[in-house]
Amino acid sequence: MSIKEITDKFLDWEKENELYEIEVHDHPIYPFIRTEIYESLIFTTSLTEILKKTSSKLNAKVNLFNIAISSLDFFRKKHLLNRSNLFITNTDSKLKFESKYVDYFCDKLIKEVSGDASILEFPNLQDYHFKEITNKDITVKADIFYVLERVYTKKIDANSLRIEISRIFELYADIYKELHGFVPESTAINLLFNRVKRNLQRIHLYKKFIKRYRPKRVFLKSAYSPMSQIFIRVCKEYNVKIIELQHGHIYPFHIGYILPKETSAIMYFPDEILVWSNYYKEILKKNNWTDFKIKVTGDFTYNLDINKGTEFDDKLLEKRKKHHKIITLICQHTLDKEFIQFLDNIQELPNDVLILAKLHPRYKEQQEQNFEPVVKQNENFELIKEGSLKDYLTISDLVIGVYSTGIIEAIEMGKKVHIINTRMSEFFLDLQEKGIVQKSDSIMSSYKIINEPDNGNKIVKFREEFMGYLISKGND
Repeated sequence: MSIKEITDKFLDWEKENELYEIEVHDHPIYPFIRTEIYESLIFTTSLTEILKKTSSKLNAKVNLFNIAISSLDFFRKKHLLNRSNLFITNTDSKLKFESKYVDYFCDKLIKEVSGDASILEFPNLQDYHFKEITNKDITVKADIFYVLERVYTKKIDANSLRIEISRIFELYADIYKELHGFVPESTAINLLFNRVKRNLQRIHLYKKFIKRYRPKRVFLKSAYSPMSQIFIRVCKEYNVKIIELQHGHIYPFHIGYILPKETSAIMYFPDEILVWSNYYKEILKKNNWTDFKIKVTGDFTYNLDINKGTEFDDKLLEKRKKHHKIITLICQHTLDKEFIQFLDNIQELPNDVLILAKLHPRYKEQQEQNFEPVVKQNENFELIKEGSLKDYLTISDLVIGVYSTGIIEAIEMGKKVHIINTRMSEFFLDLQEKGIVQKSDSIMSSYKIINEPDNGNKIVKFREEFMGYLISKGND
């Protein structure tokens, strides 16, 4: 069954079962788990496995001292949040540029609203917060929320929640069996319960926050994460406009951007989304977004600046000189089995061909274990766990992936791109139809056609020049 067919059935399933109407404590619970349920259906992957990856991050060891210090900083600077254009971001969005860490997604937009802007920055549990950052004077650290979640935990009717979670799981198991012919394991129920419980317990904190500081607008990326879903719902309750920033490639079947058929679900989508080009606007319109909600601003990220300012790694130049051909795989943790199967005939390649496998930064430890047999059997196969993907793309003769944003970067660089022939390759169906990428069944079949001339229309403008962002005054 194709991804389109699965997606159509999924959307009908949502509407028929009125999933957005299932509430606990007067709050719909389905938005907190929608993305994972869809991923499970299209990847034919255990929902337990998908949820465990998220849970492992939440259970990471917390440096209480760092959290405490940053929490005190909140009280010192909280006045900056009053009636501001509020940008919600996190440390993961920071990249070193010249002498400071810039916010890859927000900084250029913040310049457009300077004087009215404030930044609420959530930490990651590795770096917490960088010291030398841009817009330091208007940045308020959000660590206090992790403290408040534990101190002011809202009581939840656990029995009611378990009943509703079980109901959703039974409906999910029905469509899973219909699509794939077998029933999914029920161990996911406890993980679903914990995911929803945590988010229900913290809604009141963000409601108080929005009510207290009354931002003019809230800007955020990835509007489909659980925390973003809370912010969107709360902001709409208090008539605060919420604006999503494009943070990566939006492919036609990206569940975060496919509007449900239930009209009530609009409460969980932003009022406006800023995108990098008309290409992405057309994708959103095909996913039932209305024209007036989509604003093409051009590329507001630091993509061009970072790539211009980065020095090239000399070690990579040595690799380029040493090998006749270099093929880079952009691996995705959900498809490790497919990548390993694709490499089944790797030993047939000539000795002067180097295969590089770029691992996902968040899941590289697990991926390293998965690829270990391939590494042991092949001298010319290397795992890439660190460094700039752009540098590896630069030295590559061919780039292979499935649906990663890295594929888009390779196309922008004019690289020859192959897509592994799986059901997931449908994510780039539009690019296949234009002849921009082509499918491949194995590493050897890709190698054999590596020198063939490209065909088709290669002109796709994923990123247009940043044109600025003009805020209308009517909603202040």
